[in-house]
Amino acid sequence: IAMYANTLVNIDSKLEVLYKKIKDYDQNALVVLHSDHGVDFITKNTQRLSNEREKVAFMIRGGNLKSRVDKSISEIRKLPSLILSASNIEEKINYSNDGFAKTESIYPNQEYELAIRDEDHVLFFQVPWKSFNDRQISDYSFTASLNDVKSEKRITNDIKFKVMLNIAKNHYVELINNLIASEVD
Repeated sequence: IAMYANTLVNIDSKLEVLYKKIKDYDQNALVVLHSDHGVDFITKNTQRLSNEREKVAFMIRGGNLKSRVDKSISEIRKLPSLILSASNIEEKINYSNDGFAKTESIYPNQEYELAIRDEDHVLFFQVPWKSFNDRQISDYSFTASLNDVKSEKRITNDIKFKVMLNIAKNHYVELINNLIASEVD
């Protein structure tokens, strides 16, 4: 814990130097810092897309922003809209939100993984690499489980499972269709 605290102090001091340089250069600058994923080593389960991995560090400084911590579930594709809003730019980017945040993981020779979250549930959806790599849209095998979004313990809710599974399957088919289309071009 002492090592982590020391690292935070060190990072804060370096960020302060960065902010000062940016402020000297441009008083109206907006600084955005974020990571591409969270941590793997403190997860509560074996899912690659667990809560801890999906907690992306994100910070905006500058503009007319008030200090706050937002713990709502959002997708990284919402980032451009947040930046425009923080910059007081009226133009909006069309960001449709169906009430679910989707995260996927695609690594060669590993299962395709998708996590779909709402405020209460998370559906973990996996397709074997062979099916994904062969661009199978039908008759592919998959595994799926519905879990509590906070504890990530498996739960039973047939209605929610069916709704989220349908979203996962549609997302997978759309992804495969997009991959096939890009390979033809």
